[in-house]
Amino acid sequence: ELLIEKSHLSTRALRILKNNTSPTTIWTHLKPGTEFWDADTSRRELKCGNYFTTQEGEDDVWPEVLQQYKDDDLVMSAVGALVSYLKFLLLERPLLSQGNFEKYSP
Repeated sequence: ELLIEKSHLSTRALRILKNNTSPTTIWTHLKPGTEFWDADTSRRELKCGNYFTTQEGEDDVWPEVLQQYKDDDLVMSAVGALVSYLKFLLLERPLLSQGNFEKYSP
């Protein structure tokens, strides 16, 4: 499944994605701001959601990969789109609280 911000990709970018994804790929278009969060909203929602707490109850212990990109607005906006979508599916708490994030290096 591919999450993309509605009306924010050029025709060329869409063509590149379509040519490099499976025909069975599900394309989910998210509304900017409300469903595809900006970086600040993403950071705030991740902090307020208390997804990343330790067994000792320490707050705001982000997974290493997310901590590394916490100040990268583009990455945080993309993560925000994912979190927003997982919230819609009612899956964000069990998945995010695992803290299992990996950097993708193609």
